Amino acid sequence: MKNLNQLVINYKQTKDKEILNQIFSLLNKTIHDKATYLFYRRKFKKNNKWFYLSELGTLTVGDIEDELKLLILKLIQKADTTKPFDKYLFGSIWNWGKSLSHLCGEISKPLSLELEETTVTEPNIEIYNLEGVDMNYNEKRIIELIKENPKQTQMQMAERLGVTQSRVSQIVKKLRKKIRKHIET
Repeated sequence: MKNLNQLVINYKQTKDKEILNQIFSLLNKTIHDKATYLFYRRKFKKNNKWFYLSELGTLTVGDIEDELKLLILKLIQKADTTKPFDKYLFGSIWNWGKSLSHLCGEISKPLSLELEETTVTEPNIEIYNLEGVDMNYNEKRIIELIKENPKQTQMQMAERLGVTQSRVSQIVKKLRKKIRKHIET
């Protein structure tokens, strides 16, 4: 994985989107395999009941792959280029999955859209720099709610918006995709 380590170093120096695409191309099978495992084989617990993500009917393997890609972007941004990135990455991916509770409709934990001062995709981009991201009214309201209190739950946001928790989850999912697409272009 020396190639991966070098690609990460090059990307951090240049911020070249083509290098980022090469990184994801190199990790594509790993991302797919981990997402498939989490979707079909890993059990999650909600309300004292165990279930598989595949049983929910609201998620796809692609949704989990998107979450993994967001994680990898964050890891690349935080990476220490003096240390091997591949070990850091694979250790993080191995332990990743517990943070998927927001995808399962978990309403008692804080919202996963980590936007304290950043967007969901890259920790160094301030939330206030979302110019150019085409957002509808509800997406803008969610961003404002997150600015007010990054620790609030989806249920709390739903109450303030006058919608259901599952609708907030859908809006957040679409918002993540829009922000990622905006950053990648």
